[in-house]
Amino acid sequence: MSSDFRLEAVVMPFLGSLNDRTFLDVACGLGKWGYSIKLGWSGVPRYTVGIDIWRPNLRFVKHHRTYDDVILADARFLPLVTKSFDIACACEFLLHFKKSEGLAVLEEVERVSRRRIVVSVPNKNVRFGEDPDNPFEETISQWSTRDLEDLGYKVKGVGFQIRGHRISSHILSGLTYISILKGFAEIIVGKKELVQDAQY
Repeated sequence: MSSDFRLEAVVMPFLGSLNDRTFLDVACGLGKWGYSIKLGWSGVPRYTVGIDIWRPNLRFVKHHRTYDDVILADARFLPLVTKSFDIACACEFLLHFKKSEGLAVLEEVERVSRRRIVVSVPNKNVRFGEDPDNPFEETISQWSTRDLEDLGYKVKGVGFQIRGHRISSHILSGLTYISILKGFAEIIVGKKELVQDAQY
């Protein structure tokens, strides 16, 4: 799906400080999060990697040196050592898998992460633009706030909808920070802490 600019206000704080940490961007696409990190919004990471299954995306991020390394791989089978990255981001792609496969992806991301995972996905039946040239961008599953919370994620919402209709999203977007309203969000962002670290 196309990345929504409103996600930055939630995803970047959820990532937290990357100073001297390793960062993995699963299904990195055109490198939105890697580029934001290069701008210094989350500190200076020690090492960054972007993984994607669509070769043109990897060519693009490699050309622009968005990450220290790039890997062509299926997110369901990450070719990485267990607990090899401090923080992992898995944004805006779970909807392109069957729900069971999406859950397997999250297990893989958790397997290779040591400290924190951040995910984002459209909420329920909200649909966003897809790249018609990318065969991996078909919308297959729907996700909800409850889906992520049941997996141990702290969830915030971005945008606002009622029964699939967007309503003054720029004005009401902030309301989805209120717990009772996050179910009406257009996009949900989840953060899962894998270790309890007071300094983190």
